[in-house]
Amino acid sequence: MGNKTYLGVSKKEITPPLGCHLYGYNPNIIGKSVMDPLYATAYVFSQGETKLVMISADVCSVNTQLTLGIREKIAKELAIPVESITLSATHTHTGPNVSGNVGWGNLNDDYIKDIFIPQIVASALEADARAVPVRLGVAHGDSYVGINRRELNDKFEIIFGQNPLGPFDPRMVVLSFKDEEEKVVANMIYYGCHPTALGHVEMISRDWPGIMVD
Repeated sequence: MGNKTYLGVSKKEITPPLGCHLYGYNPNIIGKSVMDPLYATAYVFSQGETKLVMISADVCSVNTQLTLGIREKIAKELAIPVESITLSATHTHTGPNVSGNVGWGNLNDDYIKDIFIPQIVASALEADARAVPVRLGVAHGDSYVGINRRELNDKFEIIFGQNPLGPFDPRMVVLSFKDEEEKVVANMIYYGCHPTALGHVEMISRDWPGIMVD
């Protein structure tokens, strides 16, 4: 492979069955319909003998031990160190509970065993098999749709609200990977903004990050 950078990408659906508890607001919100499917997207980079795996899952957060277990499975399959694999969440509040924090409900064990783990592992293995040489382009700018949510009310209490004068990061960065025929293999987007626009709905969704990714 020499000094060329290779990238393979794969996306697998991880939408839970209807009737699951949605994680992020309280334990009593049930997913009764699907607004848009959830996905796990795997990127496998390689250069020479080095291989790195980055996975993004459309859930709110992932339990630490579960994350480690998935990384270990992928590491074994690809014969790479666990430290070379990352698993992150888009932080949608309209996805299944794979975190299990106290006060937010129990882990959705059946979903984790039957859908979440196998689909994430499958996405990583498929991405590895699809690797092609790529070049990287980077662009950045500012987006001001975000707002600081630490509002000071008339009782001098800090509440969740809108604080236009508070600090926030407006930077948006896009990484675009193209193959040798100038076709886009994948894009990555960085933007720090809490993805909870839908509120307390009984729908499974990627929320606004899903629209941006599409």
